[in-house]
Amino acid sequence: MYDKKICLLLSLGDNIGNDSPTRPTATGEVFNTKLLTEKPAWDEIVEKAKESGVNTIVIDLADGVKYKSHPELHLENGWTPEFMTEEVRRLKSMGFNVVPKLNFSAAHDAWLGIYGRMLATPDYYEVVKELIYEVCDIFETPELFHIGMNGEDEASQRSLTFAAYRQHELLMHDINFMLQCVRDKGVRPWMWADIAAKNFDSFCENVGKDVLVSPYYVNHMYSDPQAPLIDAPDHVNMRDSYKKLTEAGYEILPCGTNHLHNGYSFEHNVRFTKENAVWDKVSGFMITSWRSTTERNKYRIFAALQHVKDAKESFLD
Repeated sequence: MYDKKICLLLSLGDNIGNDSPTRPTATGEVFNTKLLTEKPAWDEIVEKAKESGVNTIVIDLADGVKYKSHPELHLENGWTPEFMTEEVRRLKSMGFNVVPKLNFSAAHDAWLGIYGRMLATPDYYEVVKELIYEVCDIFETPELFHIGMNGEDEASQRSLTFAAYRQHELLMHDINFMLQCVRDKGVRPWMWADIAAKNFDSFCENVGKDVLVSPYYVNHMYSDPQAPLIDAPDHVNMRDSYKKLTEAGYEILPCGTNHLHNGYSFEHNVRFTKENAVWDKVSGFMITSWRSTTERNKYRIFAALQHVKDAKESFLD
């Protein structure tokens, strides 16, 4: 019987991209001024998730909550902290574990507004700490807190009109600052595996083994004539990280998607993990469609949940 986490990552706030040629100004405004999430669609998706075997809902908050510590960040019709807490309680009553996510990567922090232009300053650190603390309180001390941290490098930001990224000692300092803020609230930290995939030795030297790490791979993980494996170094390193992280003592939770590239990404992630990683160090799996949680997008998310059911039947049950 499969007893690990099956996670669905849902977007609440949507400003998790960053500056691009289509952004109207460069003074800190966000892409969307109103929340795109539609509660009826959200509720339908959650019900479908329960039917599909999902046991954990991860909520990508961004600026979708009217934070009391920083009201300048929220969208016009964002959810109040009180409403968010009630929704967390409702989801828990349905049997879900509920996990918050705030992506602090410089490639995904448009939701931070002007603070995204203040990396590694006292004001920046204070905002990060206050938001993490408040979200942990809103979620009533969740089991986990996802800090994001994917795409913080030059290659991921080539198309942006404002590119910024931390590296070397500063990157590790800032990651550990965020991780410690999470720990301060009695919560276990969680993050994407990009940094581990790119610089494995440095990651292992600087990031504690208590951190849950999520490798993700959106392309094909098994070669066929129509979709040969990509042998670029970043692809190879990410695939290798599934095994290397678990052998180094980290617990992983791989993520797949039906967003682009490979519609069977989730199934490939499950199969690849079972065949390559240390299974005792696998906490579970996650799927996302990287879509706003709206009526228009709910069918794409429903399709993702079908992949969850298929993968469970083929590889997990």
